[in-house]
Amino acid sequence: MELSIEGGNHAQFGSYGAQSGDGTATIAPEEQRRVVADAMARTFP
Repeated sequence: MELSIEGGNHAQFGSYGAQSGDGTATIAPEEQRRVVADAMARTFP
């Protein structure tokens, strides 16, 4: 499964801090986690 989250970034997904080339997230970490959780709940009910 691949999910592109507008405004998110890789470091925020893993909650491990900034990574080189990651860019700046424009959404809150909580919002990014909610988007991921919702997508997984739809994919793996």
